[in-house]
Amino acid sequence: MQTKIVALDVYGTILNSEDIENALPPIKGFGKFVVSVKQNNLILVTSSDADLNNLRLDLEATLSKIGLGLGIFDGFYKLDTCPKDFRGIIDEYGIKPEQLFVVGDNYFKDIVGAEEIGCSVLRVPEYGRIDYGFDFATVEIP
Repeated sequence: MQTKIVALDVYGTILNSEDIENALPPIKGFGKFVVSVKQNNLILVTSSDADLNNLRLDLEATLSKIGLGLGIFDGFYKLDTCPKDFRGIIDEYGIKPEQLFVVGDNYFKDIVGAEEIGCSVLRVPEYGRIDYGFDFATVEIP
């Protein structure tokens, strides 16, 4: 495994993009995915364009439904360019782009910038109104 860091978009990737009351749990299989990340001693960070204070509140409320908390994340990054610029994460941790695995639901925001600099990427279906049956537990980390 070459990955050292997993960077996750939040809204539409982990949290349901339509759930403004935080009534729903995180996307199916997210807890098992986190276990896999931690068992492989990987760093887990968020990479969202949202306000970090609101993001933390929404994550805390939603993750608690499956017995998780904010402590699963090693860092919270606000990347508000489009496409997102992941070089700050890469530089801060002193890794090569191919050691960063970026997961997101929006091709233009989450994926394009990561692909351009050589990161591993996975575009997932948006977790929102439509249930695509995606299970985060099936994600294989490169």
